[in-house]
Amino acid sequence: MASEASPQTKDLKPRCGFENLTCSQHVLRFKDSSGDPQDRGDAFPWGLRAGAPPPGRGRYARGFSLVEVMIAASLTGFVLWGVLTTNLQLLRSGVRITQYAEMEAQVRRGLEQLGHDLKIATGFRWNGASDITLTVPSSGGTTSQVTYAWTATAGVFFLVPGADSTATAGRVNLIAGIPPLANGNPGLAFARFDRDGNAATTDLATKRVQVTLTATRKAPTAAASSQNLVSATFTMRNKAVN
Repeated sequence: MASEASPQTKDLKPRCGFENLTCSQHVLRFKDSSGDPQDRGDAFPWGLRAGAPPPGRGRYARGFSLVEVMIAASLTGFVLWGVLTTNLQLLRSGVRITQYAEMEAQVRRGLEQLGHDLKIATGFRWNGASDITLTVPSSGGTTSQVTYAWTATAGVFFLVPGADSTATAGRVNLIAGIPPLANGNPGLAFARFDRDGNAATTDLATKRVQVTLTATRKAPTAAASSQNLVSATFTMRNKAVN
């Protein structure tokens, strides 16, 4: 009897090398009531046999370790930091370019207005280094006066009808953002010259007027200021000189 049971009991050992479980190609065999070995491969789910773990839970399936998570978080932080830094630099560059374009347009319009009145002016009065009054022709063959001046308080170059730069009625701001210089000098200054290009000392001898200004723009999002040093010279064609 012992010799007859040996071939049948060999089927109880799975061929895949693991005890107490079989793979989908190896089934557990046993004897039924008639003594014949039966295949019970359909008795267990997932195509596995008794003692087999569910799919995805083998001995090589595991989560991330703490070190791996920390390394991944550090790399992600470095990438985000680089992206944010690049975006901030692009934003600042865009702000500076916009400010510079606005400043250039404002300076150009202001100097064009000043140059137009200087070219047609028939009279000139020196009120100070940053304050002059022009006599310009108006409609009907009459003349009127207009004053060009710079104020250190507001840092603005403006024009105002009349001969008084302190008047506010009719004042028009031409160029903003002209602060005093670091050495305390005015941010905008006039200079007058005679017909020979020498420095004029009287209003009658003045034939040419030079204006020099430094305009500045700065925004909270910009790291640096935009500065522009402008110097322009205009000839008073209609003004008589001695």
